[in-house]
Amino acid sequence: MPISSRNKSLLQEGMTNRKIVRIRYKKEDKEFKKPKPFGRKERGDIVVRNLEPYEIDDNYFWGYDVTMAIRNNDRIKRFKLDNIRSVTVINRNFSPRTFS
Repeated sequence: MPISSRNKSLLQEGMTNRKIVRIRYKKEDKEFKKPKPFGRKERGDIVVRNLEPYEIDDNYFWGYDVTMAIRNNDRIKRFKLDNIRSVTVINRNFSPRTFS
């Protein structure tokens, strides 16, 4: 399902105003080959992430995952636009991060 123009606009608003955005995102389905000989499939779940929005193009959105940073997963993540189900701009400012 393509991202709605409203959700894309809210992502852009968050980038422009340096506001945290909350997204509801459908994770990709995964197929695990191990343990052998039987694999298992994991259906994509809907997850909620609080992000510092940094960039958007025709297919992807990049944001620093504030939700996962709490769990020491300190990085910018890429999200498929088509998998973003909803966007909310949170009234919380952020300062852009520098990464080396």
